[in-house]
Amino acid sequence: EVAAELEESKYQHAEPRLSIYGRSASEWESLAADIFKSKKLVPHFAKILENVFLPLFEATINPQKHKETHVTGFDSVDDESKHSDHMFSYKSPKPEEWTTDDNPPYTYYLFYMYANIMVLNNLRK
Repeated sequence: EVAAELEESKYQHAEPRLSIYGRSASEWESLAADIFKSKKLVPHFAKILENVFLPLFEATINPQKHKETHVTGFDSVDDESKHSDHMFSYKSPKPEEWTTDDNPPYTYYLFYMYANIMVLNNLRK
C-alpha cells in the first residue's frame, strides 16, 4: 500500500530501514522485535555491539559469502532532549560490564556505535 502511494506521487521519497537491535548475529537475516536485555536474551551491552557489527565485519572481509548483507547507513533513535545523569568517561563501565536491564545512556551508546563504525569504515577502505 505504501509503495503504491509512493509510485503515484512524484514529490514523495522514502528511505527503507530495518531495525537491528543486536540480539543475535543472525539478526541481519531474521529480524526480531524483543526487548532483549529485560528478557535476558543478551548478557551485556558488549554482546549487542558484537551481534550488530560482527556480521558486518564478516561481510566486508568475505562479501561473496554474504551477498545479501548490505548496509548504507546507521540511524540511532532516542530522545536527545532527555538529559542523562551518567557522565560518560574512562570510569564508565566497559560494554561487557553493562549488565543492568536499563539501556546505557545515549552518549555511551553513541560512542561505541561510532567506534565500531569507524573500525568498519577503515576495514572497508
